[in-house]
This record gives sequence, C-alpha cells and structure tokens, in this order.
Amino acid sequence: MLVLYVNDYWGAFLEMHAHRVWLRPISLLDWILRSVATEQRKSLSMKVNEPVGGSSKGTILRLVAAGIVTASLLEIGLVGAVQPSGGPELVATGAVRVAQGDFAEPKTAIGHWALVSVALRSKKKRLGNVADPSLVQLADGKIRLYFKNGNETQAGITGHDNLIHSAVSSNGGKSWKVESGARNIEWQSPIEVLPDTEGFRAFGWILSADGDELTTSTSIDGSSFPAPGDTVGFKISACKTPKGRATVLGDPSFAQRRNGAWVAVVQVTQTDKDDGSGQHLGYGCTYRSPSVTSWSAAKVSSFGAGSFGEGNQEVVTNPMVYRSGKVLERWTPAMDTVLFETSRNGRKWKGSRHYLPAADPERLDLADGTELLAFGNFDGRYGGVIVVTKKVSSDYTFQRQKLEDTLTIQVTGTGTPADVKIWNLCANKPAKKIATASVEIAQAVGGLEVTIRDSGEPKGLVLNCYYALVGASKVLG
Repeated sequence: MLVLYVNDYWGAFLEMHAHRVWLRPISLLDWILRSVATEQRKSLSMKVNEPVGGSSKGTILRLVAAGIVTASLLEIGLVGAVQPSGGPELVATGAVRVAQGDFAEPKTAIGHWALVSVALRSKKKRLGNVADPSLVQLADGKIRLYFKNGNETQAGITGHDNLIHSAVSSNGGKSWKVESGARNIEWQSPIEVLPDTEGFRAFGWILSADGDELTTSTSIDGSSFPAPGDTVGFKISACKTPKGRATVLGDPSFAQRRNGAWVAVVQVTQTDKDDGSGQHLGYGCTYRSPSVTSWSAAKVSSFGAGSFGEGNQEVVTNPMVYRSGKVLERWTPAMDTVLFETSRNGRKWKGSRHYLPAADPERLDLADGTELLAFGNFDGRYGGVIVVTKKVSSDYTFQRQKLEDTLTIQVTGTGTPADVKIWNLCANKPAKKIATASVEIAQAVGGLEVTIRDSGEPKGLVLNCYYALVGASKVLG
C-alpha cells in the first residue's frame, strides 16, 4: 500500500534524542478521507460572507477534487468499501464513509495568552536549534530562561554542543541576553529548574544505551549545576500505559504540593511493546512522591490517548506541571492546542480548557503577579524558537486545522480583518514577508476565517510556526 509520511505537528522539535524522533505514517486512503471529512465539516459549519480571495470557491473545488479521487479509487478497486475485520467502525459522512478516529473536531482554544517576546531563535546570536524552555525568577527580579542548544539536520543546524544554555531578562521577559557557556557539561537532555532551599535545583537525564537515568543537582545562583548529579531513583518502568510499560521517557516537569509532597509529569516515548512505529505514542505518566530527591517508591498513573481522534488528549510533546497558588496546573500539548487541567492533589485532574499550540510549555508566576507561559516551536527553514507570553483577559477564541500546505484559523471575538496579523514566530516576521506564503482573511459567522498557505520546503515543516496575533495586546492563537 502506498504510504505518505507526514511530519507531526511538533515532530521535528524532538531532535535532541535520536531515539525520540517521530513521524506519523498516514495511508493515502486516510489522507483522502480526512480531506473530504474536513472540507465537508468546514462547508457545513460556517457560511462565509464575501470571502477575501475566493476562499469559499477554493473550499468547494478541494471538496469536489477529493470526492472525484475517492470515487475513482473506489471504481478501480484500489480502495475497498468493506470494513476490515477488527478495524475501526465506518460512519456515514454525506456520500463518503469515514473511519471514526481518522479525524477529530478541532478544539477551541481560549485566547488568554499575549505575546511578550520572541525570546530566542535558531541561527541568531550564534545559537543552534533552541528548544525546551525552563523559567525561574532570580532574587533580584531578573528571569533566567534555560534551553537546549541543539542540532537539527532538517534545518541545516549543526556544530553545536547539544547542552543546556541560558538567557536572562531584566525587563519582565521583553528582551533577553544569552549567557556564555553551558549550565551543565553532561546533561544533553532538556532540564527542569526549580527554586530550592539551596538556591535552585535542576533535573536532567544521563542518556545511555543501557537505560537513561534521571539525576539532580543544585546551584546557589542557578548559573552552574555540577555534573552528573545524584540519581533520584526515577523508575521508568513504573510508568504503565495501554501500550505497555515505558522504556524511554521524555523530560519530566516537577511541582511541589502545598503539603510538601511532589508531583511530576512526563511523556512516554517508547514502551516494551511499542516503539511508536515512527509516531508518538500519545501517553504520559504522573508520578507522585513525598520527596523531591527520591522517586523510587512514587505512585504512578498514566494519562493521554493512544491515537488521533480519541476522546482524551494526546501527549505530543513534553507535558508540564506547575503550582500556581493553591492549585496544580497540568499542561498537555496535543497537535493544535494545549489541554489545561487543575488538581489539588496531583491524582485527580479536572477541566477541559484549551489554549494555543505550545510545544514543551513552561509556566512561571512573577513576584509582581504576572503569569508567564514560555513554549517552543519549529519551522524547517528557520529552526526552533522559544516564545514568551503573558496571561491576559480577552474574548477571542481560535480553532486551527492543517491540511497539506494550508493552515486555517477560525477567529471569534472580532469581525475586523485589520485586528488580525499573521506572524511566523520562527522567522519573527509577518507572513506577507515570506515569499512562499499567502494569507486570506474572510468574514465568517462569529468572526473571521484566516487561511494561510505556504508552499515552502521541507513539506510538512513550514506551517507549524504561524500564529494569529489579535488586537492591540497581540493575543496568540
């Protein structure tokens, strides 16, 4: 069977471990059915009044073309209409039968995060592929941002040390100065840094073919963490998912409960039964321990979903846990949004709020009450980026959908096209200044429909970093 390999929304972000790079295999039939289902859903759910640049006509043409291709394949017998034994249930979608789980309704993201800065970019300030932020506030009020300074062949980024570096901001995250040198000479995995009684505590994996080991070390000022650190007994195999016991984990995030106990969340990247077959597994695990330096007896439970379209949220990049006041926050990145949940004890989580797409999210509450969110993204032409945002109040909401070289963003809360700017944050410039890109903004019920097309190379790695910046506060969606 013909198979097309399409990079996941965040796939190229995971260059830091050779055994943690994911590509999602998708069959030709899956692609056709998803295309038709997406176009039918779009044409039925929204009427576009006076579309800019004929976007409504383009939708009809794509739908007709996809239908013709599907009908032709059915006619010549390349695609069968008989449900395979044990396969997914087929449901009627107009004239086409579509397998449940092949597509999912896009989640509505609440517009609560406004751009503060494009903090770091690959190929700037002699940096490599920047990724995986960790934030702390220093005693003098400055903010330090730790990040992985890696290599990425897809973007032509080589020759960097693959270690953890940092940058400092003295104006609330609006601008950043990169500090010289690495913070630890052995951690090639992104780290988590937290305030500690001894100043700051960091965690990082020591990678080995015999099994990775999580270690920790402390620093008075956070500028240098002794290597390799002390092992914390973080049992990888204690993480059991519907796809088997974990054998490789992502990079954990930690938070302390009000009673002094600790919670960690981590992504599962490989199990004893499933290596992902070229795609992410979709699961994470929550660890709960009374001690920050000893996790051998931690209680562990899994979360997430194993395939596209399931009811629960997929875990696509590293999840994050953070305590804000009395409440624990868990942030689970999926394809086009981040699921936000809360808990008092780290065991039971509630909430179904979604925010903007954010790979490897990181939270920090500043002393002045400002709530920051940092995250990464990637464009195959420009490399990685780390973006810093702050929480604001707004009435904007967003729905994002990708298909081939097209990204559609439904924006509600404004019907004024001039309110919306489309920006490629990895390039740190508007879409109109990218030669291969075009943008159409059409009036729609409840707001606007933004259609972004980019024919650039490498295919599948050029749409991830486009965001809508809405209003004077530049709310991201």
